[in-house]
Amino acid sequence: MTILKADAVSAGYHDHPVVHEFTLSVEPGQMTAILGPNGAGKTTTLLTLAGVLKPLAGSVQMYGKTAPKSLHARAREGLAFISETRSVFMELTTLENLKVGQCDVARALDIFPELRPLMSKPAGLLSGGEQQMVTLVRALTRNPKILLIDELSLGLAPKVVERLLDEVRRAADESKIAVVLVEQHINQALSRVDEAVVLRRGRVSLRGQASELRNQKGRIQAAYLSH
Repeated sequence: MTILKADAVSAGYHDHPVVHEFTLSVEPGQMTAILGPNGAGKTTTLLTLAGVLKPLAGSVQMYGKTAPKSLHARAREGLAFISETRSVFMELTTLENLKVGQCDVARALDIFPELRPLMSKPAGLLSGGEQQMVTLVRALTRNPKILLIDELSLGLAPKVVERLLDEVRRAADESKIAVVLVEQHINQALSRVDEAVVLRRGRVSLRGQASELRNQKGRIQAAYLSH
């Protein structure tokens, strides 16, 4: 069953479209990456899937039905959204951040044992990667059916990116979460996702299985360079 679908979605701001006729279908346990240069419309697409932006045309569906209008309503239906801004409370400790997020702390530490010695440390003093672990684990432990992630790896070292993406992949496999992520690390994304879509100037310029696109990096680079 298709768990999340975008049907010819056009989206933008103040009635001005940035994304044109975007189509996507994601199944349970499937990871899809949205790739493209800066300004291609990746974040706008994700905000529309999340319910932050209303489509200018087309529709977004969840579980075969028209998706609720707002992010809050979609969250009640099992959608989790991680924005590009790290959503931790800087003045609260790691433990307090997990509790505020209604997180199963024991399960969180099973997923990221690296957080165990940091539980009493203010989140503002954590590294960028540690903050993203807190953000990601809060989403995962709430058992979403759909997870949307915008630039999880922004500003992070490659090894940290690998650690985060591996946990997202494991969650998709084990909990059958449908994942759509915007990612700047093309190689790391393609090594973990099932499918990828490349946006150029708000339109899909390339789409396919990740296993196939890994052998077509020249076409992906051309989409970036011709933006």
